[in-house]
Amino acid sequence: MKKSILLFVVMMVLATSVYGLVVIEDEEINIKDDVDSGLYAAGGTVLVDADVAGGLTAFGGTITLDGNVMKGMMACGGDIDINSLVAENIFICGGNLNFDGKAEGGLFSMGGNINIDGDIGSDVRIMGGNIAVNGAVDGDVIVMGGSVIINGYVSGGIFALAGEVTINGIVEGDVEVNAEKLRLGKDALIKGDLKYTSRVEPDLTGSKVGGRIIKGVAVQRSRTRPSRPLTDAAGKIANVLSLMLVSVVLVLLFPSLFDKGVKNIREKALESLLLGLLVLVIVPFAALLIGITIIGIPIALILILLYIIAIYLSKIFFALFLGDAMLKGNRGQVISVILGAVLYAALGLIPYIGGLVRLLALLLGLGAMAAALRKEKPVKTAKAAGKKTKKK
Repeated sequence: MKKSILLFVVMMVLATSVYGLVVIEDEEINIKDDVDSGLYAAGGTVLVDADVAGGLTAFGGTITLDGNVMKGMMACGGDIDINSLVAENIFICGGNLNFDGKAEGGLFSMGGNINIDGDIGSDVRIMGGNIAVNGAVDGDVIVMGGSVIINGYVSGGIFALAGEVTINGIVEGDVEVNAEKLRLGKDALIKGDLKYTSRVEPDLTGSKVGGRIIKGVAVQRSRTRPSRPLTDAAGKIANVLSLMLVSVVLVLLFPSLFDKGVKNIREKALESLLLGLLVLVIVPFAALLIGITIIGIPIALILILLYIIAIYLSKIFFALFLGDAMLKGNRGQVISVILGAVLYAALGLIPYIGGLVRLLALLLGLGAMAAALRKEKPVKTAKAAGKKTKKK
């Protein structure tokens, strides 16, 4: 029951699932026949020119979707083009991302250049270098990037943190912008409030703002650490890539340990959660007590170092669990942990939910790791103990 509840929560957060998975791995993949289930495709070039009845998960250098996907989509690659319908949420990351289709769910994206020409049926969350939203969004738009241009209709509000922000479309809700430079185009219409913080004062003459115009106080730029939104976004992407790399290396080196950890989360979720909370709270206090004496200081420092490493490793256990749950255990640890790391990073961008997911990953990961390490310890068998007693 506990396992089912946890999986349900995770799947609801992801808002996409894969049923009856079809798996294809090749250097060049060209799908022309309809798939009556979910589809997983990984290769150098991936072209899906057919309808997929379930969800779509794709990894590749170049990924192109021309067929309809009846559930959610997850894709990670160098160049990604989506030109058709996706019935649920879309999670994509890559170098160049172009969306010219229709999403009935939301869009969550990280990339270098992101261009949205199609319509989105729910909220949009984007982090990237150059971002353009030209299609209609039936929800809120939250963007972080170097250059952000919003020309399309937005039924909700806009929150933008960027170097330059240009708004030239209709926005039904409030707009909040924190940028070096803000510009409102001639076709811009903001029906709610406009709250902005900009180092360069925008020209709002003749601008159509239905609500209040509120100017925030620009944070003074430090001489030693200048504010660079583009660099910050690139840093976040680099963190995701480094997490993927470290995760792959560790699951290859310690496959048994991670397999036991994921099994603990899957079969004993509540136990892992409570054990993780126990480790999180007790270890710092134990290190403090040990470090009171001069002799104990080196031991306390080592314990704190191991504690910090364990906190980092906890999200790898959770990422592997996420990927394994999405792929229903049909793929190896490497593919699962790569998918899970991307999902973990994407979920972390969602306001409110992101913090909850990170806390869940920390507690479950720490608990699963502690349980897995405990199982690695050798235990004396009853037979060996009996022999020793008899000898006496």
